Amino acid sequence: MGIDIKQAHYLAALAKISLSSDEAISSCEYINAAIERCKILDSLDTGTALPLERAISAVNITRADASNANLAIDDALRNAPDKEGRSFILPSDL
Repeated sequence: MGIDIKQAHYLAALAKISLSSDEAISSCEYINAAIERCKILDSLDTGTALPLERAISAVNITRADASNANLAIDDALRNAPDKEGRSFILPSDL
């Protein structure tokens, strides 16, 4: 199983790129070689392998939530283009 020149041009059209004949041939060779390398995986026994949540280990790098002092209402509304009481007013088209 591989791709031919016609399929390479079809894939290029889907990707909205144009390929010359030489580029199409080169793409076919590259993709077909990649497919052949992937066929090696067919020979592996995966019956006892557990599915992974992630392919690589990941560490949560987000910071912990912390309570900070609140911004005073007057400071928060200082640059508001239009305000009413303790709220700022948005244009009606938003």
